Amino acid sequence: MRRKTLLYFDTAEKIRGYIVSEKLQPGAFLPPERALADEFGISVVTLKKALKFLCEENILTTVPRRGTRVNSISFNEGASVCRKRRIGLTVWENTDIFHTDTVSHIALSGSLFPAESYEIVMVYVNASMIYAGTWGNLLPSDLDGMLVTVQELPDAMLNELKTASLPAVFIEHENFSPGCWIDEAPGVFKLLNYLISMGHKKIAFVSGPAPLAMVQKQLRAFKSFAADKKLFHDERYIVSCAYERKSAFVETLRILELPSPPTAILLGSEFMAQGALDALQSKGLKCPDDVSIASFGGGVLSQQSYPQLTVLTTVFNQSPGLFSVGAQMLRNILEKGEAGASLIVERDLIVRESTALRHR
Repeated sequence: MRRKTLLYFDTAEKIRGYIVSEKLQPGAFLPPERALADEFGISVVTLKKALKFLCEENILTTVPRRGTRVNSISFNEGASVCRKRRIGLTVWENTDIFHTDTVSHIALSGSLFPAESYEIVMVYVNASMIYAGTWGNLLPSDLDGMLVTVQELPDAMLNELKTASLPAVFIEHENFSPGCWIDEAPGVFKLLNYLISMGHKKIAFVSGPAPLAMVQKQLRAFKSFAADKKLFHDERYIVSCAYERKSAFVETLRILELPSPPTAILLGSEFMAQGALDALQSKGLKCPDDVSIASFGGGVLSQQSYPQLTVLTTVFNQSPGLFSVGAQMLRNILEKGEAGASLIVERDLIVRESTALRHR
């Protein structure tokens, strides 16, 4: 929802409050638009938009040449008017709004923050902000809380949030509290042990962007286990790229064209796994008959893929995912005054159709 739209809704709430505080009865008229706009310190255009919302709810009616009449008010007389809390959700500007992670976060926000009490505001983060290392004046000033999910944020910007008066929960930013993050090693070990048990010795890893702290943890775990188990070693088996289907397609294709290609590939996300499946198809290979595919993730896309993806996930056995845990943590801070804490979770392995016994 755009911030202008939030401004109109906020103004509508002020008008509701004005009706209650002035004890205007059904049939009474509001003051002239100019006077009411001055009362709230807003433009007449903004006021008109807010009045339109209330007319659509049948709280007000516009009477030609007379003004705006009160029909009803949804508050009981004397009831307090509470503004909805605004929750900022960080979104990486270079990522399409329909990216699976973004869509998932928006959908979860809608279910975790009741609409009658909360509004979700998209807070876009771009490369210029990261280069500057500061939020500057781009952080909305009317937020009540923030869920910090963008992994590209540098420590300087994270620390800026910690020292601000804005309550924030950090998701997948290790050692920033309150927040929650993943210990990647146990999950990676589970997956690789499983693949080895299925006869795979040549296992590749196409990770997300290497500079991200979460990816660094995944890479360290993968390299450590591969060395410990003496898996087939080829430096070209480990590559990093953007969390994009096309990028994963290109890198997977490159790996498949090696003199000794892998029999199993781990992808940094289920979205990237779609690119890997595209690469297999372009080479005339089948999953999992020729190459097994697994990924980090575990959202809806992994279940809708063909074949369904084997995944390392934090969403299992009806347990809430990391985003849900962080969202509930923020609600507890806002509603119960809790101080917040740090929570470290591990990924679980869900085996599906995309992995099988090695056949070649």
